[in-house]
Amino acid sequence: MRGSLTRAQKSVSFPPMKRHPIRIATVDDAAAIAAVHLYSRQTVYLGLLPDHILENETIEQFTWNWESWLAFPNSLAARTWLIEENKETIGFVGTGPNRDGEDANAVAELYGINILPEQWRRGIGRELLDHALEDLRERGFKSLTLWVLEGNLIARRFYQKLGFEPDGETRIELQGNIELTEMRYRLEL
Repeated sequence: MRGSLTRAQKSVSFPPMKRHPIRIATVDDAAAIAAVHLYSRQTVYLGLLPDHILENETIEQFTWNWESWLAFPNSLAARTWLIEENKETIGFVGTGPNRDGEDANAVAELYGINILPEQWRRGIGRELLDHALEDLRERGFKSLTLWVLEGNLIARRFYQKLGFEPDGETRIELQGNIELTEMRYRLEL
């Protein structure tokens, strides 16, 4: 019968999704994280930000920012996790207490998640975010917020697919002299 599975076919099990090494980032990882951040940002924000802003961003600038962040995080509760494939960093996620004035012991914030564009749609972002969510739950956080550019449809679809929903809050983000609207999303943990 076409379209029906036999008993033998139904019992076939598939291997679990490949798990990649995920670990907490250190200052020694700054250059690798900066490369992922810059490349993914220039890909995602193409058309959302003026070309001159993206063209003037440098790996040296991003590396310095990441070295500063990883050497002196603004909070001991802030964490940056990176994911690797063949010992190469392919993505990262940063989380910690929210910066919106909500109860920082209960409401965490996803500061950012970036994956190399050639790794998109392989489950890497989901794998990385699942790891960060598990960590946040273990630390007692009850919900997670994030800010995303209104025009960043790739990210918005990704977050919505994972259960995040807009909570109605918006703000204006300045990129140079350009005003961009950001939306806040929320996920109950």
